Amino acid sequence: MQASRYMLQILGLFLLGIAVQYFFQLNAHLVFTAWMGGLILLLFTGIEKAKEFLFQRIISIQILFLFFLGGMLALASSSSGFYKMNYAKRFLPGDELIARVIDYKEGSNNYDKILLRSEQVVSNKLLYEVDGTLLAYIQRGGISLNVGDVIVCNPRLNAIRNKGNPGEFDAEHYWKTKGVEDMVFLRKGEFKVLDNTPKPLFDRLRNYLKRELEQVLPPDLSSLAIALSLGDKGGLSKETRDNFANAGAMHVLAVSGLHVGILLGIVQWIFYQVGLLRKKRVYILCAIGMLWFFALLTGLAPSVFRATLMFSFLGFGQLLGRRFFSLNALLVSGLFLLMLDANMLFDIGFQLSFLALLGILFFFQPIANLWSVRNKWVDKLWQGTALGLAAQIGTIPISLYYFHQFPNYFILTNIGLLLVSGVALGGVLLFFITSKIPVINDVMAFALEHIFGGMASFVRWIDHLPFSVARGFAVGFWQVWVAYGSLIILLFAYRSQRLRLWYLAVLTVFLCSLQFIYVRHTSEFKHEAIVFNSPTPLILVKNEGVNYFLHTVKTEDELKKLDFIISAYERKYGGSSVYIPIEENQLVEITKRNKPIALMKWHMNGLHVLVDDGEVLIPLEERYVNPDNTALVIGSWLKSPPVENGYQLERGAYYWK
Repeated sequence: MQASRYMLQILGLFLLGIAVQYFFQLNAHLVFTAWMGGLILLLFTGIEKAKEFLFQRIISIQILFLFFLGGMLALASSSSGFYKMNYAKRFLPGDELIARVIDYKEGSNNYDKILLRSEQVVSNKLLYEVDGTLLAYIQRGGISLNVGDVIVCNPRLNAIRNKGNPGEFDAEHYWKTKGVEDMVFLRKGEFKVLDNTPKPLFDRLRNYLKRELEQVLPPDLSSLAIALSLGDKGGLSKETRDNFANAGAMHVLAVSGLHVGILLGIVQWIFYQVGLLRKKRVYILCAIGMLWFFALLTGLAPSVFRATLMFSFLGFGQLLGRRFFSLNALLVSGLFLLMLDANMLFDIGFQLSFLALLGILFFFQPIANLWSVRNKWVDKLWQGTALGLAAQIGTIPISLYYFHQFPNYFILTNIGLLLVSGVALGGVLLFFITSKIPVINDVMAFALEHIFGGMASFVRWIDHLPFSVARGFAVGFWQVWVAYGSLIILLFAYRSQRLRLWYLAVLTVFLCSLQFIYVRHTSEFKHEAIVFNSPTPLILVKNEGVNYFLHTVKTEDELKKLDFIISAYERKYGGSSVYIPIEENQLVEITKRNKPIALMKWHMNGLHVLVDDGEVLIPLEERYVNPDNTALVIGSWLKSPPVENGYQLERGAYYWK
C-alpha cells in the first residue's frame, strides 16, 4: 500500500508538471536546465548525506520535485522545435519541403489522409534541417505512398482551424496536442517521391488478411470484422457507426483495451494448457509476446500501443504474483506512456482507457459482491456484467464531456456483447489460421457471417429501442471534476464502512446526477437562432426542444453534406429535429401553439430571416441590395470582400438569440 501511495504521488506530480507546462508554455530549454540542476543537486545530496534520516526526507522531496519538472520537460520536449527549427519558422511561399510519411490512412472520399514529418526545407537551392509534423490530404489516383516514403512538395500551408459551429469536434485542439498545427492539400503531380520504401511485412500481412475477410463476408460484415480484429474502421458505414455509438458499443469497433484484454485472456488460456509453459508462469510471457505481435499486425496505432503496454505491465505484475488489476502496475504503465509522449495525456483514448481500468480496479469487486451466484455459468455472466459496469462508472463523466450522449441500454449492450466479442475475435483469429484449409475455411466463413450478422442485428435492435440514447449533455469541465470527486467520496465511504459518510457520498452522487440531468434539460429547451458556418446557408431556430433546420439545398445528397454539422449540434444540445427547405420566392413561417416563432423569405438576392425582434439578411448573390440596412451575415458560399456592419461566417457561427 505504501508503494502504491508513493507511485500515486509520483504520477500526480508528473501530471501536474504537464498541466503547468501546457497552460504557461515556459521555455523548453529553461525547463531542461532546471531539471538538470535538480538532478545534480539530488546526486550531490544522495552521495553526501544519504545515511542521515533528515536528508532521506529531503532526498524524497527532491525526487518528487524532479518528477514534477520531468512532467514539464516531457511536454516541452515533445513540442516541435525543441531539437531542430520548426519548419513553419523557415518555410516561405515558393520553398520546397522534404518530408517523410509517418502515417497513412485511406479516406472515404477522393483524398487519403497522411501525416508528414518535416525533414528539410529547400530555399534558394539551400537545404535547412527542420522538424515538425503536418497533416496532408493527398488526391487519390496519383503515386501510391507507403509509411517511410520521402516526398518533396511545394505546399500551401493552411492553419488547422475550427469552423466555430456549436457542438463541433475540436479539431484544432486535437491536432495541436499531437504537435500538428498546419494542413496541406496535394493534388496529382504536386509532389514527387524521393525515397520509396517497400511496405513493411506487417502492413503486407494486414492487407492480405483484410482481403481474406472481404472475399468470404458481405461488405457490411467484412468491414465490421476488419474493424474488430485489425483496427481498420475505414470501411464502416455511417449507419453502422451510429448504431454502435447509440447502443454504447463503440469501443467494440476500435481495437483497444477491450480487444487486447480479450486476446490476452484467450492466449493465456491456450498457453496455460501446455504443461511446460505452466512452469514458472512462462505462459504469461508467451501471452505478452502474442499481444505485441497482434499490436504490430494492427499497425501499432496509438490506442493499440497504449492498451498493449498497459496490459503488458499488468501481465508482468501477475508474473510477480500480484493481482492482475494491480494499482502499481497501472500507475507505472501510465507514467511510462506519458514519459514517452506527454501529449498522450490530452488524448481521449488514453483518458478513457486509463479511467476504465481505474474503474475496474476500484469498483469491480464491490459490484461483484452485490450478488452471490452458485451456478458457474451465471456467475461468469454476472462477473462480466460487473466488469462492464465498473468500467462504465470510471468513464461516464468524461464520456458525457466529450460525446454529450449516454446510451440508456448500455447494461443490456454489455451483456449481449460480452461473450459475442470474445467469440467474434477468437473466430476471426481461427479463420486466419485455417484460411487455406478448404473445408474448415468454408465452415469458419459460415460461422463468422452468422456471428457478425448477429452482432450487427443485436446492436441495431438496441439502437431502435425507445429512448435508446440520451443526447444534450453539454457538460462543463468543472462538472467532470465534481463527478469524479463524488465517486472518490463514495469509494472512500465504502472502504471506511462509516454509515454517515456513506449517506453523504450517496447524496453527493445523486446531486451530481441531478446536475447532469438539469444541464441536459436546459440545453435541450433553450431558445436560440443560429446561422451555421457551412458550405451552403444553414439556419437553426430552436424552440421548446425542437430544432428547426432551414436550408436551401435541393436534394437529399446535398443535405447529407451538412449532416456532420447538424448531427454535432443534435448530439451536444439535444432536441428533435425538423428539416425545412426554403425555395425561391417562398415565405416560410414557423409557429408554436399558433404563435409565430420565425419568419423567413427568399426574396430577390438573399434570405430575410426574422426571429422574434431580431432580423438578418443572408445574401445569396455577389451583388445584393440591403435597403432596410438589416444586419448582414455572409458565409463561405459568397466570395464577397468583408463588409461594414456585417458578420463573416469564417469567424464562426452567428448567434442572434
